[in-house]
Amino acid sequence: LLQEQGKLEEAEQLYCRALEIYKAKLGLAHPDTATLMGNLAVLYTDLGDTTKAAEHSAQAEEVTAAHRALNPGMFGEGEEDGDEDEDKS
Repeated sequence: LLQEQGKLEEAEQLYCRALEIYKAKLGLAHPDTATLMGNLAVLYTDLGDTTKAAEHSAQAEEVTAAHRALNPGMFGEGEEDGDEDEDKS
């Protein structure tokens, strides 16, 4: 909401605080932490800090890729338009 209102610096403070909590409670390799890092990357892009945006985006993608490898199908890969339950006989 703060980001949508243009309060980017305030949003950054809250995102950074949340990220520290997520890292402490869930760990850096948790998918929710990765989602937050991705959101923070978007915020840094909005702030014009492409270096921080790239760092957070890369970390988020690394965690997401690891989870995709460990949990195939969890992220929608391999599903065909939701018709996997149809009888094919």
